[in-house]
Amino acid sequence: MKTLSLLIVLTALFACDPEDADPNDPNNASDRIAGSAFHIFTNSSPWSENSHSSYHKVDFCPNGHFMRFFETSLIVEGGPTNYNGERVTGVYAASNGLTSGTWGITEVNGQSMLILQFDEGYTWEYELEKIMEGGWKVGRTRFAMDWDNGVCQ
Repeated sequence: MKTLSLLIVLTALFACDPEDADPNDPNNASDRIAGSAFHIFTNSSPWSENSHSSYHKVDFCPNGHFMRFFETSLIVEGGPTNYNGERVTGVYAASNGLTSGTWGITEVNGQSMLILQFDEGYTWEYELEKIMEGGWKVGRTRFAMDWDNGVCQ
């Protein structure tokens, strides 16, 4: 049920139009992104017995820092069935956490990119044009900006 509620919220976020900002102007884009939140939701398969899901929320602060909250879950069911037709085995796991880092906009191979540099040393990159559109989907992963609703601490 939690997954369905999150999916409804993300679907509503896709319908929101960001204020007009030229994605080719990094200054306008930085001002628009600062103070906003970025949601990433992945669900392997809602119909499979074996599935995983993950949710990430990135809050962009005006000072160039970000905080990322994440949750993941894994469900694996399988094995034989008992005489009532019920599964005998199953594995369920969940975790969550908080990480942080810095963000900025830079040009990579002639394309403007939003770069998230995590304190742990890894990097995430997103096309600035996609970010400024406010939302998109790739496979079973949905991305959505929540303009002006980031939480900075």
